[in-house]
Amino acid sequence: MHTKLLKVFLLPILIGSVFIGCSDDLSFEPGPAKNPPAYPSPDDMSMVSSLNQVLYWGHEMNDLGRNYRYDVYLGAGSANPELIAENIDEKYFDVSELLQFKNVYYWKVEARDNEGETHKGDLWRFSVDEHPGFEALWELRETDNGAVLDYCINGDFAYFARGDQGFSIYDISDLGTGIPLFQENLNIECELISADDEFAYLRLERTSANPSFPRYTIVSMDISNPYDPQLAGDCSEYINSFKPFVGDMRKSGDYLFVVVIGSTSELYIFEIDENGQFNLAGLYIEDTELYGITIYADNAFVYGEGSIKILDITDVSNPFNISSISIPANDIWEVKVKDGLLFTATNKGLYIYDISNINLPEMIHEDPATIYDMDVTGDYLYITSYNYIKTYDIRDTQAIREVGDFYTGPFCYTSFDIVDDYYGFALSPGGFNVAYGFRILRTDY
Repeated sequence: MHTKLLKVFLLPILIGSVFIGCSDDLSFEPGPAKNPPAYPSPDDMSMVSSLNQVLYWGHEMNDLGRNYRYDVYLGAGSANPELIAENIDEKYFDVSELLQFKNVYYWKVEARDNEGETHKGDLWRFSVDEHPGFEALWELRETDNGAVLDYCINGDFAYFARGDQGFSIYDISDLGTGIPLFQENLNIECELISADDEFAYLRLERTSANPSFPRYTIVSMDISNPYDPQLAGDCSEYINSFKPFVGDMRKSGDYLFVVVIGSTSELYIFEIDENGQFNLAGLYIEDTELYGITIYADNAFVYGEGSIKILDITDVSNPFNISSISIPANDIWEVKVKDGLLFTATNKGLYIYDISNINLPEMIHEDPATIYDMDVTGDYLYITSYNYIKTYDIRDTQAIREVGDFYTGPFCYTSFDIVDDYYGFALSPGGFNVAYGFRILRTDY
C-alpha cells in the first residue's frame, strides 16, 4: 500500500476595490491564484521495485485557463534535488536512466504559467529497491481512529490501543485486509493491550472519563462478541493508582503477567477465571527498575535498565530468579527468545545470547545498529530502525549475519511483530502514527 499525504488548499479570499476618481464605478483586480504541482506518481513516500520510472504530476486545481511550463528537480539522498529538466510543457518526465537501486530519491516540480507566475510544488520522495522486504497490505491511521500506541494479535483478530480513543478490534482472517469490527472509544484511555481467545486486557490511564470503568488499573473485556466487547473484570484490588505504574503485560496460558514499576519493581501473576476475574496467583519483587517482560516456556524474562532477570515460573505461586544478564546498554526495547537464543534490542544495538545453559547466559553476537523493535520467525531475525527493516540469518549461531536491508519509506517503526511466519504488523508513531498490516516477501536468502 502506498501512502499518499493529501493536502487541502482553500482558494484565497481576495478582497479589494479600487476607486477611480469620484466615479461610482468600482473595479476588482484579483491576483493570480496559486496552483502548485500536485498528485505525484510515484506516490510520495512510496517504494518501487523497478528502475523504469516516469515521474507524473498534476495540479491542485484545474488549469484555470492557463498554460504551464515546468522545471523538474531530482536528487538521490538529498532534500535539495538538482535541476534535471527545464521549461518542458508535459506533466511527466522519464527518469529511468537516472535511478539506481537502494536509493531514496527526492523530487519536486516548479511550474510557470503564461502570466509569468511561478507555482512551486512540495518536495516528494520515493525509494527504489529491487527486492522489497515486505508488502504493506492495509493500514490504520491516526486521522481515522486515534493514535495507535500499542497492539497485539491473537488468532484472526488484531487489537489496537488508541490512547484517549479507547481501543479497536480488527478482523485479519484473510491476512490481506484489516476489517474494523469495533472502534468505539468508550470514554477510556488505553495505552497497553493484550488478548487471548476470550478476553482483551487493557491498561487504563488516569484520564478515563467513563464512571463504569476503574482508573489506573487493568481491566478485562469480554470479546466473545468482537462487535460489542463488555467490561468483565479488573484488578484494582491490587493495582489502583497512577504510581505504581503498569509497564508491561503478557498473557500466557491461564495467567496474565503484569510488570508494575514503583519504589520497587513487582511482577504480578494473575490467574484469569472463566468470567474474566483477576485472582492473584503469584508475586515477585525486585529492587532494580524493571519494565518489560517476555514469557518463554517455564521462564519469565523481566527486563529494565541494563539488565534482564530470568525467573523460573514453573510454580507461579513461587517465581524465583535463577540468573541475570547485564546488558551493555541503558535502555532495553524488546526481548525475544527462540531455540536457546535470547535476542535483545537496545539503545546501543542488538545483542544475542546463548541461553542453552540458562544459568550461564553467554553473549555470542552484537551489532551497533539502531533498533526500535524486532521479531524472530523461522530462520530469520527481523529488526526495525529508522526507515528500514534488517534481516539476519540465525541458522548458524557462530556466524549470525545480516542478509537483507530493505528501505520502508520515511517511517520509524517502533513496534514490529510477525504472525504465521509471513504476515505481521508494524507501527509508526509520531507525525505518521500508522499501524500497517504487511506480508513478508522474501525468505530465500
